[in-house]
Amino acid sequence: MANVWVLSAAALSVHSILFISIFDIYFTSPVETGMQPQRYSMEPPAKRIVLFVADGLRADTVFSVGKTYAPYLREIVETRGRWGVSHTHVPTESRPGHVAIIAGLHEDVSAVTRGWRENPVHFDSVFNQSAHTWAWGSPDILPMFRAGAVPGRVETFTYNHQLEDFAGENPAYLDTWVFDRVHKFFAMARENATHARLMGEGRVVFFLHLLGLDTNGHSHKPNSAEVFSNLLLVDRGVQQVVELFESHYHDNATAYVFTSDHGMTDWGSHGAGLPHETMTPLICWGAGIKSPKSSLNSHLVYHDGYSEAWNLSRYERLDVEQVDLAPLMSSLIGAAVPVNSEGVLPLHYIHYNQLFLAQSLYTNARQLMEQVRVKAERTRSNSLPHLFRPFPGLHPSELSKRTEEIETLINAHHIQRALDLSRSLIALCKQGMRYYHTYHRLPLMAAITAGFVGWLACVLLAILEEHTHHGVDRHKEGLIGAHRNAMLVLVALVVVTGIVLWYQSSPPLHYLYHTLPLFCWFHVWTQKHTLRARWLRATTDCALLVQGVVVVVATVMGLEALVVGFFHREVLSALLLVVSLWPFFTSSPSSRPWLCAAWTLLCLALSVFPLLPVTDRGTNLVLASAPGLSLSVVGVLLLAHPATRIVLVAPGGPHRHTLLLWLQVALLGVASLVPAATHWFFRRKESIPLVVHGFSWCALLVSTFTPLVGPVRAPGRLGHTLLCLFTIFTLMSTSYEAMFVLLLFTTLLVWLLLEEGMHHDTTQKAGSMWSSDDHHDTTLKAGSMWTSDVTFQTPRLLSMFPGDSCHDDGGSASLGDVRRAWLCLFLGILSFFGTGNVASINTFDPNVIYSFITVFSPFVMGALLVLKMVVPFVFVSTVFNVILSLLSRRLKTTLFLMLVMSDLMGLNFFFLVRDSGSWLEIGVSISHYVIMMTMAVAVVLLMGVARLLTGVAVVPSKFHSY
Repeated sequence: MANVWVLSAAALSVHSILFISIFDIYFTSPVETGMQPQRYSMEPPAKRIVLFVADGLRADTVFSVGKTYAPYLREIVETRGRWGVSHTHVPTESRPGHVAIIAGLHEDVSAVTRGWRENPVHFDSVFNQSAHTWAWGSPDILPMFRAGAVPGRVETFTYNHQLEDFAGENPAYLDTWVFDRVHKFFAMARENATHARLMGEGRVVFFLHLLGLDTNGHSHKPNSAEVFSNLLLVDRGVQQVVELFESHYHDNATAYVFTSDHGMTDWGSHGAGLPHETMTPLICWGAGIKSPKSSLNSHLVYHDGYSEAWNLSRYERLDVEQVDLAPLMSSLIGAAVPVNSEGVLPLHYIHYNQLFLAQSLYTNARQLMEQVRVKAERTRSNSLPHLFRPFPGLHPSELSKRTEEIETLINAHHIQRALDLSRSLIALCKQGMRYYHTYHRLPLMAAITAGFVGWLACVLLAILEEHTHHGVDRHKEGLIGAHRNAMLVLVALVVVTGIVLWYQSSPPLHYLYHTLPLFCWFHVWTQKHTLRARWLRATTDCALLVQGVVVVVATVMGLEALVVGFFHREVLSALLLVVSLWPFFTSSPSSRPWLCAAWTLLCLALSVFPLLPVTDRGTNLVLASAPGLSLSVVGVLLLAHPATRIVLVAPGGPHRHTLLLWLQVALLGVASLVPAATHWFFRRKESIPLVVHGFSWCALLVSTFTPLVGPVRAPGRLGHTLLCLFTIFTLMSTSYEAMFVLLLFTTLLVWLLLEEGMHHDTTQKAGSMWSSDDHHDTTLKAGSMWTSDVTFQTPRLLSMFPGDSCHDDGGSASLGDVRRAWLCLFLGILSFFGTGNVASINTFDPNVIYSFITVFSPFVMGALLVLKMVVPFVFVSTVFNVILSLLSRRLKTTLFLMLVMSDLMGLNFFFLVRDSGSWLEIGVSISHYVIMMTMAVAVVLLMGVARLLTGVAVVPSKFHSY
């Protein structure tokens, strides 16, 4: 069999390629360069615009309680302006929302992972197209619009990053800071001739970013008194700013837009596509904006019930896409629409002459035509000349004919006809933009699919070789000649593929996507003798063939059930009910009735959790702290009793092992109280003491590294690892998830004992697996886990990742290996989705990391949230690694079985990825694929981590060779 290092490296490389590919297929940046700005020549209705963005404010909050907590905004809706709902794009985060509002584009989604302060790609914006922009607000938002703009055109004023404290005494201070700075700016402008001159020009933008509502929403939830109080403050602040502008200018030439970047769920998170997250308020008034209109005379009717619930059904509601705000603001002040904008001008908001409306919409159409032109040229240059197919209806001659007709109609004042043709042209341009944006998607998907299937074939061959490598002469001259010819064909195909991709100016990663299937299928071709040998054996043994078909069908059904479990978590509960009966169908369940009963009861208990709500479960400090306190009490009792302490720590062993166990028990006990302490300080609106954060970080570091130097005995090392991982998890628990993880950890230990007992029944070997053996027998013996004299070896550098075990009798794959691989994969998925799903993963709830940090830091917070999700899976991998060592199974064989299973599931999700439908459906479909590919890579990585935590293998204390 091929060297395991080569196969492990290949697994990581291939899955990295498959993982990255989804971003090149679905998440490519829409930003292009080379477009010419388009602007109309008429006098605009407004000289300046004031943009208020209340970060994290959902439409329901401001419209439902407007009369009480937002009286000024409510009065505008009813008497002075227009209102509606601005529908956002997944992910509902701050950066994408602001880019959509100010730049008019749905940015490359992967940019949300690259930071809020930097611009991965410099895009055009309303700010850049203005004569001058002044902005006040968060240091996480404002700088990204200054970067890439004309130097000196965008001036930003930001507060200190440390003020963005979720546990601060009053996060509404962030909004007060903004309003105060605006007033001070105007006061200084009266004495600053340069500022006064710039402020008096046309095409001027003032941007107020109000972060207090988002911070209070995360901390206290959107329906809390703190949020309503903050909303009242914002309402008064907006009123005062409007009065300031009107008193300063006296020209009725200021337009105002009030909106939000994203909403928020009832439980204080955002990121996914639930209505409360994607529906944000939009209120426009001032110069160029229509007055309220009765809904009785409106042709726009919404049947979602929101207008009635908000008591606004009397007033015409005008919903828009969030990206439509950029062309709206540009048209109001006479600026060019941002060249990358995908928005469509919402004419129903604008009050001006009909000629202006026609020219504005036509300018919007020409701006989209520019994008189509550039995208078409780029796509043509990246395609083979004879294979390029332009989008029908957007040939330059046809576009020229359309634009001439619209211009003729505008000059002849046939406004309605010109508007209709402009709308038709805009719709056609948006179709063309999507066509060219996804032009190379089909060949990419074909290449990735071929690589996916080829990789699966390679891994299956690696497993089959375990059965057929004996007796197969790989050095026959015929095989050597065939391999040489295949190599020549491979080289020729690689060269031709490279030339075609080079001619198309394809990105470097596309070379990997298109050559991966060539190398995978080349390997399959060179190993066809293995397939032939296996086929001959199967066709001569009907029983073996039938058994193989049954195993394959049962495995595929089990994997498909796991796929369905991603969408419907109740399926995980059903699978737990089935798995709970597994021990009773083994050879002799009567020999271990208590273990079988414990396994069944634990599975039944775990089956409850997937049925519980994954979000909006609130904070339950009793459920969050009780499991850790209970486990620490059990730890004290075990360490205090000599009979159990000697099982955990070898007699005469280093005293530090006992001290480390005591230390970890103490850390767990204190860590169980930390969430309650942070919640207490938080509710009292006091800053969380530094000692709490310091303890949490120290406990995290100690719990991460002490398993490497902890007890070497099997029960002691497993117990120490369990305590360390549970300490980390407890620090980030807020509700019943801690109870779930404790039950999961206990279930894994029972699984370990069950596998040990079944191994004993199968091998019929007496004695204790954990007792020292005077005979130098290299076979591990089954027995009781608590009569131990077995140690974990000190990890060796070359054995951190899966390799050959010390025993060769477990090399060939068996039905037991398939069962264990599926069960490990199932428990891994259960650890990931037992108390959550994609909706809960994609949302951001900072409550779980208050023990570590309260000041907004997206990457630190994100890393902690990922750590919380990974911790249970690490223990699954640790226990599974020990099981394989106990049973003398080769880790690589089972590892490849798990890779095949996870890749089959990944292939399912690859074809289930959607780029149409609701944003929630799109985000969930892509998240499922990303999670499965990450899990496939984690199978390899976490097995290495498991070996690092437990040592290389479980061996008798007198047996030290590996």
